[in-house]
Amino acid sequence: MSTVIQLKDGDCPGCDGCGYVANDDDGTPWSAWLKLPLESSAAVLMGLVKAVECKTCGGTGDKYMITGISAVKDPEHTWQRFEVLPDDEKALGRWWVSWCAEKKTFELHLPWWRTSTRLDDDNQYADSIFCAAVLANGEEEARAVIAGAYGDGEVGISEWRFAEPRPVDWSPFDDRFPRADWMQWPDGER
Repeated sequence: MSTVIQLKDGDCPGCDGCGYVANDDDGTPWSAWLKLPLESSAAVLMGLVKAVECKTCGGTGDKYMITGISAVKDPEHTWQRFEVLPDDEKALGRWWVSWCAEKKTFELHLPWWRTSTRLDDDNQYADSIFCAAVLANGEEEARAVIAGAYGDGEVGISEWRFAEPRPVDWSPFDDRFPRADWMQWPDGER
């Protein structure tokens, strides 16, 4: 069973085109497909489908663009067809991770910030609190990305504070967490 999203010629997520969702294997006729606004499609929001480059906007209206371009013309219909991605091609999830570490030296090219310092009972430096935006497909994988940034793995981390999933179009950058030139984050993120 494979779900597909189809767009009329000239319609695309960036142009607020309408998406059509149906099950390819159950024989549903094209004329009976259920019309849904693309933004309500869980598959799009979860990054399970590829992005669209349409003839109208040329891919510039990227409000719903996600992971890349995959357009295949269906020879029998004037539709563009976008198939659900296999697991190994799905967009990596976005995670907001926070941890405490005494050691301030690690190598991570994803966006991260030192947000605070914790003191011990004698008001001496104990450790720092960090947060980072991580691309991963689960909490353990997100933590492994952070641990891998330290030469000694999790030994360098004194406490995991949280690892929270974020929407696929989420951007970590704002006034509190500004983007620096060295930070690597998927193109199209703000």
